[in-house]
Amino acid sequence: MLFRNSLPSPEKGSLIVSNQEGGISKDTWIEIPQKKTAAVVEKIEVKRKAVLPSRAAENLFWVGRYIQRVIRTSRFLRIVLRNLNQTGYLNQEQESVALGELMYTASLLTGTSPEVAEDSKEISSETRLLEIHELICDPELPGSILFTVNNLLRAMYAVRDKWPVDNWRIIDEIENVKRRVGALEPENIRHVFSLLDQLNMGLLSFLEMNRQSMYRGEGWVMYRIGQLIEELQLELIQYRSLLTMPYEENAEFQVLEALLVSNQNLSNYRSVYRTYFDIAPALDLLLLNKQNPISVVSQLEHLVKYLEQLPRGSGTADNTLINIAFECYSKVRLVSIEELMKGEKDTGIRMGLDTLCNELNLKIGELSVKLSGAYFSHSTYQQQGPMDNFQFEV
Repeated sequence: MLFRNSLPSPEKGSLIVSNQEGGISKDTWIEIPQKKTAAVVEKIEVKRKAVLPSRAAENLFWVGRYIQRVIRTSRFLRIVLRNLNQTGYLNQEQESVALGELMYTASLLTGTSPEVAEDSKEISSETRLLEIHELICDPELPGSILFTVNNLLRAMYAVRDKWPVDNWRIIDEIENVKRRVGALEPENIRHVFSLLDQLNMGLLSFLEMNRQSMYRGEGWVMYRIGQLIEELQLELIQYRSLLTMPYEENAEFQVLEALLVSNQNLSNYRSVYRTYFDIAPALDLLLLNKQNPISVVSQLEHLVKYLEQLPRGSGTADNTLINIAFECYSKVRLVSIEELMKGEKDTGIRMGLDTLCNELNLKIGELSVKLSGAYFSHSTYQQQGPMDNFQFEV
């Protein structure tokens, strides 16, 4: 700080101090301690406390499974119903064979047992329509669309804090569609098409909203694993049921078309293979083509990736889950179309495909059960769907 230090003026009593008049003055610097003005930057720690309770993890897992179950089974039942409404454009015998196979597959997908006579020609269209009505509209029938939607909504409400506001509007719309499906009379089953479309559009919107906004933590991982397990098991059931048996040309056309349309793969098949409907390219697209996002090999690859992201426990359970998934992935990667297409000499049944689908399905069911035992340990495990043929207590 600068001070001026002045000496007396040359004349007594004068207040004028001037160098010209003989006065003397000089500048003097005096150092005075100053307060610190620089801001002190403190280290800020932001702690993330995203702890996922076991019960929430289980509900997110089942939300993923139930969504895929509703979408896949409703799409397939919609195609079966469309084929029932369009009877008469194929040879009657081959048409009955194709419809019988489609109905049987519907019963496997839903885990129900509709009437399937040995001679499918004896089943009237009216009987099949009643069966379709039960598979869609009966809330008390385990495996039906309405039964599964009710389970889905319960699981959604159990983890209500995980969904963005826009998803609650979608859930409300799903509730509305559910009530309208439940009120549909058997004689009006042909009017179910628009309701199934609305239901699936709502579920697909829900999935997309989650893809855009859901936090990529443990809850997301459980939710995606549930989706992948359900999708894989339903696919394997379809492929084993519909693609292992030999058909006459027209029946094969109807079966393949129904399968590709219900799995949203008809346009992919036409653009990639540019050929008429045939089992070999269909198997390549549905099982082995990694560029198809819902092929078996592609989804197994994603399943391995998500299992590796699960929180690590003791290590044994974690490694077991990954090993099972990787074993399944390796089986599909190593199999060839020739092995899958090879039929038995007497029956023509494609035993390579049949064995592969069965083994993979059992392995994925085992994986689901072991995952439940390792991560959903809050209570006794209760089987929640027909896809897991295991019972155990945690």
